[in-house]
Amino acid sequence: MKKSVLITGSTGFVGRRIARDLLNDGYKVYSLVFEGEPAEGTIPVEGDITRPATLDIPNIDSLVHCAGILESSHAPDDLMNRVNMEGTKNITNECFKAGIKNMVFMSTISAVGPQGTDRAPINENFQLRPSDGYGRSKMKAENFLKAFQIDNDIDISVIRPPVLFGEGMNPDSSAMKTFLNVKSGDFPLIDRGIHTFNFLYVGNLSHSIRLLLKRNRGFEIYNVNEGPYNAKDIISAISNEIGTKKGYRAYPNSLFFIYHKLSILSSSISRKPPRLSFTKYQALTTDVWKMDHTKIAEKIGYKPVYSLSEGVKRTIAFYEWSNS
Repeated sequence: MKKSVLITGSTGFVGRRIARDLLNDGYKVYSLVFEGEPAEGTIPVEGDITRPATLDIPNIDSLVHCAGILESSHAPDDLMNRVNMEGTKNITNECFKAGIKNMVFMSTISAVGPQGTDRAPINENFQLRPSDGYGRSKMKAENFLKAFQIDNDIDISVIRPPVLFGEGMNPDSSAMKTFLNVKSGDFPLIDRGIHTFNFLYVGNLSHSIRLLLKRNRGFEIYNVNEGPYNAKDIISAISNEIGTKKGYRAYPNSLFFIYHKLSILSSSISRKPPRLSFTKYQALTTDVWKMDHTKIAEKIGYKPVYSLSEGVKRTIAFYEWSNS
């Protein structure tokens, strides 16, 4: 008998890839969609995670919860909490009532906050200190799920990916901006590009989730990543595949810091998101987001099935960006 799974966010970048891969694995795949929204080859279940009365969950085996408001949306904190925390609470409660005993929740490394160093990368035991509303909303969802699993007979895995890239990525995402900046030769290179640059191909994330659906036990948190890479690795992989000569502009750290400060000042006047937030400045000039992802390798046997060059090649082919 086929295993069945419900995916939230299945019409988005990540959920669409997971749904496709699970269908290929032989799962019976259900998708939570808004009324009238296409389910793209899966079985539609109409509902809204922010409105529990709309959730009529069928009897299925597992839940993969990907739906959420992203950091790149610059949404207000109250909306982040309503979708990312309260929405998680609603879908978990309704799925548990329907008999689901296995769940994978997509959180983010932002729930931990920028605490890593080159010698002490972020692992799953770090105290949570998120630095933005997105990270705080995911932290609250994680805390809810941990308490929920203690009180109920359900296996829950929380995964914390970094920046995700691949076919169909969000047009406003950090990953999309990275590709476009390298394509135009404008990626800001600081300190010769030696600092950590997390970049996870969506196919590798999907692979980790498919493993977890088979090996989920109790409550566990896993960092999911590939690499480690630095900025120069990413620039080289993208520019080589696109066919650009350079892909970057080198800046001294001091000048880049001034640009960051001017960006913040401009943002306070225009009331628009800064072009270079402190979080983005940190990401390009330090190793605060360096991750340790050995736990998921050791406990469930995860290792990336796509190399950096292969993920980049597939992404560039999808968008037809190659100059060759």
